[in-house]
Amino acid sequence: MRNWKVSTIVALILSVAPGSSNLWAQVNLITNESVAFRNGTAIYFVDQGDQAGRKGDFAEAIKNFSLAIAQNPQMTEAYIKRGLVYAKNKDFTAALSDFDTAIQLDSTGESGALNYYNRALTYENLGNPEKAIEDYTHAIELMPTYIPAYKNRAVNYFRTKNYDLAWDDVQKVKASSSNIRISPDFLDMLRKESGRVE
Repeated sequence: MRNWKVSTIVALILSVAPGSSNLWAQVNLITNESVAFRNGTAIYFVDQGDQAGRKGDFAEAIKNFSLAIAQNPQMTEAYIKRGLVYAKNKDFTAALSDFDTAIQLDSTGESGALNYYNRALTYENLGNPEKAIEDYTHAIELMPTYIPAYKNRAVNYFRTKNYDLAWDDVQKVKASSSNIRISPDFLDMLRKESGRVE
């Protein structure tokens, strides 16, 4: 099947039917066929994966995201979405692999920050707070106002007994205008373990 650009399709329509009363019939025919052009593309498979995921059919979602990756191995979105489905299914090793690839493909700006954040959550679930801290730090470097990363990094600093650094992140979360809050139970544990009041 040909992969025509929209401008080529429009030019083709006009050349086939200049001044023709059947112009809209030609446009409709091409519009309907454009769905067929899209079938089998990475974008199509990501869309199918999204639909399957919304229905809770995670095996089908993974299959479609995998087909998208097979069509376009540079499509960051497919790796991220498949990684999120793997994580939801608690297959954190597979999720980590997809987030690694997403970071290799896109590690800058806001999207890069989100990729590091996703991988940090995965490291947490794999019981590796040190690696989680590294990735939350990368996310914060790329997006300094990313309050969820400060909150989660505080928890991981606590887990690694870096209480002063945990307090620093707690203060950043408290000072933000975000709706994100630190759990009172976490603050009680941090006060107890660190010997600090605030």
